[in-house]
Amino acid sequence: MIALWLSVLIGLLSAYLCHRTAQRKGRPAVFWGTMGLLFGPFAWLVLVLLKQHNPENRESN
Repeated sequence: MIALWLSVLIGLLSAYLCHRTAQRKGRPAVFWGTMGLLFGPFAWLVLVLLKQHNPENRESN
């Protein structure tokens, strides 16, 4: 029972951290919050390693 509550807590905390980090990096916050809920700290780690999203500076093909 403790393991269930611990995984729920980790999932919710990861969702919150992913949402906040995505907002700061200019990424879609709801998407990253959902990824945090589904994949836990792994999603946050991927998000932290991504560069700042800045669509104005994209190179045109």
